[in-house]
Amino acid sequence: MEWFRQHIVGVFVHYINIIFMFALMAICYQIEDFNYLYITLIYLLFIIFYLFYTGVLNTGFKKFVFLLIALATLVFFSFIFKDSILDFFYEEIVLNITSINSQLYNGELTYFYQYKPIITLALPLILIILFTLYNSKITEGILFLSLLEMAFFWYLEYEEGVVRLLLPFAIISVMTYMLNNYKKTMMQFHKKGIYASISGRKIFANILIFSIIAGLISLPLPQDFEGKDKLSIFESLNGKGKKSFGKTTIELATKEAFHLSQTGYSNTEKMLGGPIKLNNALAFKVRSDKSYYLKGSVKDQYTGYSWRNTVEDLKSFKSGISPEAERVWRNYATVDLFPASSLKEITIYPVSLKTSSFMVPMYTNNINNYEEDIIVGEDRAIFMWKSIIEKEYTVEFYDVDYSDQGEDSYGVYHLQNENYNKYLQLPPGVTERTVDLVYDLVKDATTTGEKVEIIRDYLSDNYTYTLDASVLPEGKDFVDYFLFEDPKGYCVHFATALTVMYRIAGIPARYVEGYKMNDASMKEGLYNVTNDTAHAWVEYLVRDNIWAISDCAPTAFEENLRLEEEKKEEEEKPSAEPKEEKKRREGKSKY
Repeated sequence: MEWFRQHIVGVFVHYINIIFMFALMAICYQIEDFNYLYITLIYLLFIIFYLFYTGVLNTGFKKFVFLLIALATLVFFSFIFKDSILDFFYEEIVLNITSINSQLYNGELTYFYQYKPIITLALPLILIILFTLYNSKITEGILFLSLLEMAFFWYLEYEEGVVRLLLPFAIISVMTYMLNNYKKTMMQFHKKGIYASISGRKIFANILIFSIIAGLISLPLPQDFEGKDKLSIFESLNGKGKKSFGKTTIELATKEAFHLSQTGYSNTEKMLGGPIKLNNALAFKVRSDKSYYLKGSVKDQYTGYSWRNTVEDLKSFKSGISPEAERVWRNYATVDLFPASSLKEITIYPVSLKTSSFMVPMYTNNINNYEEDIIVGEDRAIFMWKSIIEKEYTVEFYDVDYSDQGEDSYGVYHLQNENYNKYLQLPPGVTERTVDLVYDLVKDATTTGEKVEIIRDYLSDNYTYTLDASVLPEGKDFVDYFLFEDPKGYCVHFATALTVMYRIAGIPARYVEGYKMNDASMKEGLYNVTNDTAHAWVEYLVRDNIWAISDCAPTAFEENLRLEEEKKEEEEKPSAEPKEEKKRREGKSKY
């Protein structure tokens, strides 16, 4: 304990700086549910270990033997459990870093559980270096690290987070410097036999007061200098800096547009598949008469390993005119496909979902409370605002379903309409066996409707839902790998395969991301839409300019409900009858 008594100031100063650095990271990287108690626990465990190492192991020989045994043990267990260690490193470190980078690149929220394994490994190593320097009388190591982190985030243009913590940084930095130098001076005096009679508490109080004053002085100084690149180190490394504030409404809207990765899925614009961990955080609430598919994003280009959007269809939205319905009215002027009786409303109350995309059903006609600066993707029928949507909005839409009114053959009109070519696009990497499978499935189908059902039922009946999906091997086509080599995955796998297979069958189709409401989540007249109801599905062309939904996979929420129901039924199932009783009962039933 002698070491602790001598260095209690250093232990305190290091802890305050460590907490500050994680607070800065949590603000800049928008880390939800950051657990400072976990950081404190790691720090306390390290201090206990360091007390043991410097106190109990008080000779060089003891330390050498301890390190030798520790190293040998580490090598032994690393060899025995090498596969598990490699799996852990890949799944918990590499995949989390990839996911974090993708989310930061898109300006999305990140979550503490993604950082937890990284922090668990990195923080003890950082503390070892800092306390080794501190023991060697290099006390400014922690101060330099804090300053480096502030400069790092400023360089990446997280000005808001840096400025927000500028005052605490100034106070902590001045206090750290003065306390460290006070301690060094006292130790030098003690070596010379000089002992101060001044109370340590008074000195600490004076240092604290001076630090606060010095911090307050920093506030009037200019703080509007911009850094080099914005939002994430991933973006910085790719040389894609954000533009300044002089942006158009469309640029502002697309910056915060909805991606499935905002809910815990991998970024489908970067790489499809891989294991994921979803949380059941409440994204938003919906007041509605029933459950609906609510779309936030539509993509048309399949690359073989990701989905992208090539459609340039964004323009200012004229409230009260559904872009889908308007095109249908032009084509079917004599047919009332959107009767007034089908017009409905739902109201959405955002909670944790941070996006500029409105979550809307098909055939949305109007969005209230956000009449100005609404951007519409006319072809995809998606809606966005100029910034993150925070207040509730009411969506007016036509509740119609024309999935049973498909043409017997698209033949003529989709070939003549270039607008549908992108929804038939296939990359060169689509394999021959994928094409053969689709042709074999639909060879006896006589109508488009039959093709739609056959392909959808084939996927839902023959493939397994799981969040623990494999990472796509390099050079493999995602759909081929799912269909023939690893037949399990989540909604992204099913929706991607369904879209591609429809296109092979000659059916224009597009990939959709959003949320699927569920009746089981209704409470007090409101649907609680959580991240485990985030979903991917398909919209396919029924007739010219008329689309319908096709879905062959559950949401994670629905899958959990199914598993719970199966478990409940299994528990309620009566135990097997004794053989004698069964024979006796069967014997009686013969007469």
